Amino acid sequence: MIAVARDLVTLAAAADDFFEEGFQLPFALKVIAETEPEERAEAEEKMLPRRQYADGYYVWLNYLVWLDAVVEMQPQSLSVAELEGLRVLRTARNHFLRTHPSCHACGRPEEATVVRCRHCGAEIK
Repeated sequence: MIAVARDLVTLAAAADDFFEEGFQLPFALKVIAETEPEERAEAEEKMLPRRQYADGYYVWLNYLVWLDAVVEMQPQSLSVAELEGLRVLRTARNHFLRTHPSCHACGRPEEATVVRCRHCGAEIK
């Protein structure tokens, strides 16, 4: 059994994937939904993200996202594993936000290389 809360190096890598997956998934699902039924299985295979790490890392990251929101509302006593996990989560979130600037029109994150926002169509400046 992997102690994901103590494996901070792999947790950090999984956290980067976690944020990127959350960003890409809505677009992939939209394309898959618009794909012809007979080609849908192939589209899913190509477009849906494949997780590189054990599911336990993503379960822990989901818990940390929830915990981060709770701590903002009401300070809590946290374990060392939770504190270290929150540090890893926040570092990954900050990296994601630096590499995915917000659209000036709708505020949603976008890839740094696109010309137009995929959400609202505004030109990215």
